[in-house]
Amino acid sequence: MLYTAYRKYITFFLILFIRLAAFSQGNAGGNTVQTVEIEPGKSINFKATSTPGSAYQWFKDGNPISGATSPTLNVSEPGEYKVLAQNNLNCTSEISDGFIVTVKTSVLVKQANLSVEKKSETKATSINDPYEYLITVKNSGPDPATEVIIKDILPEGLIFKNMTMALQGKFDYNAAARTLTWTIDKLNSADMSELRFVTEAVNPGSVVNTATVSATEADPDLSDNSSTDTKSITDLTIPNVFTPNGDGVNDRFEIKNLEFYKENEISIINRWGNSVYEKKDYQNLWDGTGLDEGTYFFVLKVKNATGTWQAYKGYITLLRSKTAQ
Repeated sequence: MLYTAYRKYITFFLILFIRLAAFSQGNAGGNTVQTVEIEPGKSINFKATSTPGSAYQWFKDGNPISGATSPTLNVSEPGEYKVLAQNNLNCTSEISDGFIVTVKTSVLVKQANLSVEKKSETKATSINDPYEYLITVKNSGPDPATEVIIKDILPEGLIFKNMTMALQGKFDYNAAARTLTWTIDKLNSADMSELRFVTEAVNPGSVVNTATVSATEADPDLSDNSSTDTKSITDLTIPNVFTPNGDGVNDRFEIKNLEFYKENEISIINRWGNSVYEKKDYQNLWDGTGLDEGTYFFVLKVKNATGTWQAYKGYITLLRSKTAQ
């Protein structure tokens, strides 16, 4: 009777500790089986204590676990776990109640790594001078992107004129909300698409606006889901053609409002890359003397009110032929 009582003494403390310490539930004794669920890749620690206890053996699904002879066991795999304890007199406890470990089923989440880039036309642009924006959207993710939505809220003073190109999808502009919405039903992995539209600024200064993209699928990198463009708009009106033919009309390369920029300089370059005219403090007097008809590249630099130099680049066409009356 003494031997039997001693075995129960060990068993009682072994079962009680596992239940209370590992899961904080249940009572000692009985043949109940408890279940715990863990996240994929996670683990749980079991710890068995018996008084007195000097050796342990853990079991998984009824089979002894090789090397699992310490009072603790780290478990990351599903199965039913039990433990035996033995004291220093080689007296073995009854096997503990089982604990069933399950691993939560992972849900396969589709991923579409979208990115968007917005760029304005690089030409020198004045107020009321139409210019184009290009929005490019790409999917670098492993899965197709569905219900792709690109939005662009135009700032005050920027007028939407028209759309010039969309490779795919649907396009809408809400004038009241000043919001451009471009939707694509599906954008496959490694695919890209483009949208071009024309705007017009009514005020000089910097036009800053941002395009964003989203989709139904998870996106592992949100850092490239928005793109901001800054466009410099000047009150200078730079023509793209002048006609120095002696008729008194448009005979010089005249830049409207240049008189408000006392510090300025201009350079005219031919198609071979040679400078044909340079002038600091330009006074709108260049008439193309000695040059052939054709298209020339110009670089105009002006110092604004903040003391910052701004550069405007573009093309000017020189025509000398008089229009027949």
